[in-house]
Amino acid sequence: MQLKQLCSLAPLVFVFAACTGDTEGDAGGVDASVVEAGARDAGGADADPRDAGPEDAGPGDAGPPVVGTAGTITYDRRPVSGAGLGAAISDPVEGALVALVVDGAEVARTNTDAGGEYAFDEEPTGAVEVRVLAASEDPPVSVGDLSGNTYAFVVPLGAAHVPEAEFAGALAQLDTLRDGLRFAQTAFERTERFPPLGVRWERGRSTPGGTSYATGDVLWILGGPTDTDEYDVSVILHELGHYLQWVYPFSDSPPGPPHAGADTDPRLAWNEGWPSFFAAVALGQSSYRDTVGSRTAIDLDLATLPFSGEYVGQSGGTMRQTLSEWLIAASLYHLYTSGDEATQRPRSFAPLTGWLGDRGNDRGVAERDFVDFLDGYLCLNADADRDRIAQHVVMDRSFPYDLSPPCPKPGRAPVASFREPPPVALPGRVIVDATGRSLREIRVSESRTRSASAPPAAR
Repeated sequence: MQLKQLCSLAPLVFVFAACTGDTEGDAGGVDASVVEAGARDAGGADADPRDAGPEDAGPGDAGPPVVGTAGTITYDRRPVSGAGLGAAISDPVEGALVALVVDGAEVARTNTDAGGEYAFDEEPTGAVEVRVLAASEDPPVSVGDLSGNTYAFVVPLGAAHVPEAEFAGALAQLDTLRDGLRFAQTAFERTERFPPLGVRWERGRSTPGGTSYATGDVLWILGGPTDTDEYDVSVILHELGHYLQWVYPFSDSPPGPPHAGADTDPRLAWNEGWPSFFAAVALGQSSYRDTVGSRTAIDLDLATLPFSGEYVGQSGGTMRQTLSEWLIAASLYHLYTSGDEATQRPRSFAPLTGWLGDRGNDRGVAERDFVDFLDGYLCLNADADRDRIAQHVVMDRSFPYDLSPPCPKPGRAPVASFREPPPVALPGRVIVDATGRSLREIRVSESRTRSASAPPAAR
């Protein structure tokens, strides 16, 4: 996880009742039902959405029958640079689940394509609207509030845009994680789907741990009030790296605070350094950036980190010395980019499953660390890149690796004590959809859905 501070909740441009739900499964009825209706819903707490009052009516209520059920979904994304978070741009959401809702009941479901477009075969009449979920099926990712209710945006048919103030950050995280998992699918040469990945995030609210972090198959992402991470792609992919360490157990982490500079426990330095390396190669860039407020608080180039300070080890020490996670991230990145990707990618990922997955020959400190990775790199790759390791790791980074792996053969981060953050007013209401998934349904302001003035950014 990356240690940070917190960020403030911008005023919402809509008013919704906040409700809670506790159902999250795969079985369900045909029609969506309200778990706890808000004050705007007619009929009390158990009201069916089809019995709701005028404010809940769909855009097709007052008009003629709707013909054609296609559209495009875009959202506000804020690009990150060395100068901080940039102004919002319009980006299409790919692979999001889209439900066609007629008279309050879901009648069909599809996915957006790479351009954010969707289409249904049905041409229904009545009160027709679309529900866009911050979730995808392949890879299986869902982004929800801190209670686990998946965000779902209710928009009219046609071109619709979800603005930042109406929780577009959920769709930004979905896009980032889908891209990261597709990269991991190739890098790990995985033929099966990854286990379902869940995200817990609320705009304007911190996490129970006070930072962004991962617990197994769930990522907890900062939403504020002074530090937001929903647009920090490096941070999101770093936390995805921790999820991959859970899927493929190739790391151990001792108790205690991470990110201690040059004085980090070598097991913890490996546990944190590898996800930062993964974030860079999954993005196809060497920069690791993390914003706080409007500025960039961390801006490190793994390709050009200095050969001094916390970025180097102690050449006269042992292989069990404390060291910086950035020394590890930069060394891994150097190895990965020292040749063509088709060659270096399998070399860099093979030790994770083919060596570190087995607790055999454990050198350095007890449990898995950078030394064990280097041993596996040389043993599994027929001594490939020995000269590069000797130059960059031993000479430039001053880490005294002995280049003498034993070569027959070389285990999870503890759960921290969390505190419950103060609640914030969440928009929308909680419902259960036709598949039994618990959703936080957000009705996007109609005036905004028709105004994507800028064309979608190229992906």
